Amino acid sequence: MTTERDSSQLISDQLVRLIQVFFAVLLVQGIVRNDELVTSPLGAGHQVAFVGFIGFYVATMRSWIDWHITMNAYPYNLNRLSGHRTTELARVWTDISFVVMYAYLIFTLEPAIRSPNLDLSRHFIGYPIVFALYWISGALRRRTYGVQAGQLRAIALFGVPYLLLVVVYWLVASVWDHKLLPGERGWLNAAMFVLFFVLTVTYRSYRETLRNRDIRAQRKQDSA
Repeated sequence: MTTERDSSQLISDQLVRLIQVFFAVLLVQGIVRNDELVTSPLGAGHQVAFVGFIGFYVATMRSWIDWHITMNAYPYNLNRLSGHRTTELARVWTDISFVVMYAYLIFTLEPAIRSPNLDLSRHFIGYPIVFALYWISGALRRRTYGVQAGQLRAIALFGVPYLLLVVVYWLVASVWDHKLLPGERGWLNAAMFVLFFVLTVTYRSYRETLRNRDIRAQRKQDSA
């Protein structure tokens, strides 16, 4: 006989598979739509977009890995008796939303292949929005599973610098275009991609450190 808990886990597994499909389509489409960066990454004018392309895939793959680890520990709890069904449905939609935002990131990167000097504000603003969705998803998990289920401080600690970088980009770009190198924003765009890449790697490494710390603390508690 299937219990409410078993039924909730089954539904969670099915929703995870749905989001996995979204992720997989996104990763494939990112390569298909930007095949020039795969076949000729250092071709004329491709260098700036290629840096962003690598950063995007590092961010997406690390996000996918961490999301699966999170889902293994905190699956969607849609049990009607849990009292968290509405919260968990909101978490499902939030998780789908950040996959949509990753699609937004790869689509807004595409114009930079042919025009590396473009204003890429629309692309860069996507990163702090993704972090805002991370924070919302973590807050929703906390409502269901407790404070250990969401590293909100870590998300804010790195999400805010992403937003500040975008603001700095807007300010510097204004001076760059009017007083320094009008129409030659490629170097500025490349610098932003590098900074975002460093932030992404640092954030994921920090999350891994926190996760390992929690595992050691739990093992110590269990052995006490």
